[in-house]
Amino acid sequence: MRKHLLVVASFFLFLTISTSSRAETDLTGTWVGQFKGVHINVPLAGRGPFSYRPQEAGRDPKPQFMEHELTVSIEIHEDNLLYGHWAIKEAGESPRRGDYFVCAMTNPNSWRCVDPVGTTNVEVLSATEMKICYFDSGSFGQGAGCANLKKAE
Repeated sequence: MRKHLLVVASFFLFLTISTSSRAETDLTGTWVGQFKGVHINVPLAGRGPFSYRPQEAGRDPKPQFMEHELTVSIEIHEDNLLYGHWAIKEAGESPRRGDYFVCAMTNPNSWRCVDPVGTTNVEVLSATEMKICYFDSGSFGQGAGCANLKKAE
């Protein structure tokens, strides 16, 4: 019984140390990984020649699946706030710089970010790995996707 309690106590001590160290991790730097997402074009609802009416045959939005190399550059990490920008690279092309973003920590391992088009949930897995999921609901469509990013050295 004592052994069992010692193992359980050790596990919770490790979990506490692990969680608090992630919360204090400096996230500044460059993070790289493969982004996989899906996008649908949704014409504007309403009246007019370009409006979307779901009952019209053949007008249902078709999903477009994509993969890109994603680079996230976190320039400033101050307390519970982040500032940076992202870039994507399509096969055979140079990286294309994206929008700037800002983030706030929502709990010790999670962040919520916004840019001019969408929002991102970030889960810090370790000092060198994070998972991000991006959500976009603009006037021309909707999209969602995720990436596992590793910190570049």
